[in-house]
Formats: sequence, structure tokens, C-alpha cells
Amino acid sequence: MHFFRKDFNVPVILKNVGLEEVAGLKNYGFSEYTSDEFWNEDCKYDDQTFPQRIFKIEDLLALKGHKYASLRRKLRRCVDIETRLYSNEHDFKYVRQLLQKQDEHMAGEVYASQRLFLSLPQTENTTSLVFLYNTRIVGFSLLDRISSKCAGLNGLIYDSSIRELSAHIVFESVSSAFTSGYSYINLQGSEYPGLDFWKRMFNPEISIEKIHLIYR
Repeated sequence: MHFFRKDFNVPVILKNVGLEEVAGLKNYGFSEYTSDEFWNEDCKYDDQTFPQRIFKIEDLLALKGHKYASLRRKLRRCVDIETRLYSNEHDFKYVRQLLQKQDEHMAGEVYASQRLFLSLPQTENTTSLVFLYNTRIVGFSLLDRISSKCAGLNGLIYDSSIRELSAHIVFESVSSAFTSGYSYINLQGSEYPGLDFWKRMFNPEISIEKIHLIYR
């Protein structure tokens, strides 16, 4: 790390560090951001600015009790949606169009990282789903194995003109994870308070905070 810093004359940022790891890494010369440092002015720790939210699948699918009242209402409002496995050969261009529409700042480009998760094969570790309304693809999600008990839900892409579609996609993706034998789902961290508020609607059982460290 020292040689990298010396050769390129730029600070090195280590992302997504667990709070329990901070003290040990400081012994190797890392430090936390100062008050005027950040990954982005609007989201200090990028997509870990707000904690990772982890949910117990069995409780979420049961939808019982007052704490799930808001989610139950959202699911009832959504139109009938068909769910099936994603095919890179047949579905890529349609999901890409959704992604471009959802992220207009991309100006018609699909970045390499996004092309990567759209091209991942269906394996025991990854499951990609598409969601259709009247035979038209209106959503995409990717389930990625974290452990034998927990899957991460990534790549949530959807047509925002369809009411409550995002909640429906999460619920159906969680159901798919349960069928695959997982007990927990990780909706990951968030950049912004609004996104974190939306994720907390699903009632997380565990929250994990991560930060960035910098080597100057």
C-alpha cells in the first residue's frame, strides 16, 4: 500500500470496512475521513452511507402484524406480474433499455459492471429474474449467494411507471431465495436516506454498518 501511494502520489481508499476491522487497519497506517473528505459530497461512504439491511425471509413472506401493514398495501396495489428466469440471450436488450430509462444520466451507455451482472449465468450461486406485465419485461433482479443462509439482492431494475412494482420485485425475489433454501436476504446498504427508508419498510432484523478508510 505504501509503494502504491508513493508511486502514484494519490491517497488510497479502502471501501466497505466493518467497524470491528477499523482499529486493526489503523495500525497499518489507515485513517478515517476527515470532516471535509468523502467518497461523494452527497453520500459519504458511497452505497454504504446507510447500513446494510438484512431480513429474515420467513417473517417477511408471512407479512403478519402491523409492522408489515405498509408493505401489504403496496403489494395489493401492484398489477399482476409474471416472474421467470432471466435469459441473457433473449432478455438482455430489454433489461438494458429499462436500465437506461431508470438511470438517465448514463446517456444511453451500459457500464461494464452493469453489463457484467446482466451477463451472469444462472448457477447455484446466482439467480437472475425478469418480471413481465402483459408479456413486456418491466423488471429485473439478481440474487447472489453470500453464504449458505443468506443471499444478496442486487441489480434492482424496474419500470417506475408501474405502481409499487419495486416492492413486488423485492417480495418475489425474496420468495425465490426462500425456495432456493436461503433464510436471510441482504438488501445491501444505501447512498441516500430515502432509499434506506424504503428498505426499512421490509423490517430488517440485522443492520451492518461499514465505512471507508484512507491511506495517505
